[in-house]
Amino acid sequence: MGRPMGWIAEKGVPSRLAVKLYRTGHSSDRGAGAVMREVMWEVHVLRQISHPHIARLCDAVELADAVYIVMERYEGPDLQQHIRSQPGGVLTDGCANAFFCHLLAAIRHAHSRGFIHCDIKPHNVRLSAACDRAVLVDWGMAMPIDPTRQSGTITCGTPAYASPEQLTGHNPERAYGKPSLCGASDVWSLGVTLYAMVMGEPPFTGGDFDELVGNVMSLRYTPPKPPALRHLVHSMLQRLPSERPTIVELCADGWVTGGGHLTDAIELPPMLSRGTPHPAGVRAARLTSRRRPASAGRS
Repeated sequence: MGRPMGWIAEKGVPSRLAVKLYRTGHSSDRGAGAVMREVMWEVHVLRQISHPHIARLCDAVELADAVYIVMERYEGPDLQQHIRSQPGGVLTDGCANAFFCHLLAAIRHAHSRGFIHCDIKPHNVRLSAACDRAVLVDWGMAMPIDPTRQSGTITCGTPAYASPEQLTGHNPERAYGKPSLCGASDVWSLGVTLYAMVMGEPPFTGGDFDELVGNVMSLRYTPPKPPALRHLVHSMLQRLPSERPTIVELCADGWVTGGGHLTDAIELPPMLSRGTPHPAGVRAARLTSRRRPASAGRS
C-alpha cells in the first residue's frame, strides 16, 4: 500500500481525476533522490496555491519506486492544440481575451502566494471540455518569488517562451549577488503566449538557440495589427524586467478589461486594488508616451 506524502486531499474532490506518475527507482539509485526532490517541490507549490485557473492538487501517494500525484482532470485539449485546430490556426480576439484573463488571474494568485511559474506556454495550459476555461498546469519549474530563497541558478523554461533573463542566465538589473528571477519573467512568457494565441506562433524563432536569443535580445518580431493588442504585447515584451507592466497594470489595460472577462477571473486584494499606490508606479502610462509599438516589427 502507498502512503500519503504528509497531506490529505481536501473536501469536494472532483469526480474526474488524473494521475501523474513519477518513477523514482530504488532508494539506492543515484537519480532517485533528485526525482523525489522535484516531485516534492511541485507538491509543495501546489499545496500553497488554490485558484479556479490553476491545476488542482487532490492527493499525493508515495510507493516503493514511484510517486503518484492525483489532480483534477481537464477534459479539453491543451491550448496549443486548441490554437492549431481553429480556422487559420489563430484564436478570435474574444477567445484570446478570455484565456489571457484566466492566465492573468492564475499568475496574480501564484505571485501573491510567493511563486513564479517560470514555464508559461500554451502547452502548459489545459482547457475544459467546452474550451471556455483555461487552467495553468505543470508547476515543477516554479521558483520562490523572493530572490533570497532562490538557488542562484536561473532556469530557462521553454526557449521560445522564456524571458531574456532566463535565456541568458543573467538579470541585467542585478549588478551584484546571485542571479535571480522576478514576476516580470512570467509577464514576458504570458505576453509571448498571448502573441501565439492571436498570431498562431511565438514572436521569436531561430534556426538554433543562439539565433533565437539574438532575435529576442533585438526584439525582432512582427507585431499584431490591432493597435490596442499591439501596444499590450509590446509593453510585455521588453528586455528589462522593470520595463514590463506589473500584474496590477495589466489588470487595468484597456484591451484586457474591454472583453468583460476580467471581473469573472480575478478579484484584486485590497493591497493591490487599482486605487492603491503600487511600488512599480504607473509604468503602463509611461510606456504609452515614450515607446512606439511599431518599432518592434521587422521592416
